Amino acid sequence: MNATSIIAAVSVRTPEQIFYRASTAVPDAVVEIRYHAATDRDIPYLFYGITCGDFEALDAALTEDPSIREPVVVADHGEQRVYRVEPTPSFMLVPELSRRGGALLEGYCRDGTWHSRLQFPDREALVGLRAHCDERGVDFEVRQLFRADDPGEWGDLGLTDAQREALTVAFEAGYFEDPREASLEDLGGALGVSSTAVGRRLRRGLSRLVDTVVVGNP
Repeated sequence: MNATSIIAAVSVRTPEQIFYRASTAVPDAVVEIRYHAATDRDIPYLFYGITCGDFEALDAALTEDPSIREPVVVADHGEQRVYRVEPTPSFMLVPELSRRGGALLEGYCRDGTWHSRLQFPDREALVGLRAHCDERGVDFEVRQLFRADDPGEWGDLGLTDAQREALTVAFEAGYFEDPREASLEDLGGALGVSSTAVGRRLRRGLSRLVDTVVVGNP
């Protein structure tokens, strides 16, 4: 009861995981988790938001990806679509994470690597999950580690890796100067994503910063 839970920013890569083949075939595609309650294999469908500059190439890659079946577009927002997919037997981190008392906070996949923020009840659960991945030849890297009860360490102010990267690039490029010295298109070119995706990351990142720093919600 007194154990302090921790949050880990991790990257996971294996050819056996979901969306590996599609995301490596279309490396500029960013696959974001929208609904991921797959704590067991009996849940038939998962939902993902995918930002991509060439959906024709992506759709072709999805049909060839053995980790999913029946990809269906359920919402189309132009440069981002929401897909419903049926997962096939492949390596999935969430079921084992749930068995160890952990939770997936957020995650996205790009060019074959999943970048996720995970919460664990204690360090032993994190060590056990990493051992589980090592036994299966899965590349599991802990990039950052935070105490969940310390507002000053909360997920590096609660930003995802993508949001932090976008804010850093925008700041260094002069996007926040008046007048602006860079456009969203410039930032998208530097990050290798669409201007729409950059704008979304900046808005979400700034909202998180205001909520954490100004409002004071950890």
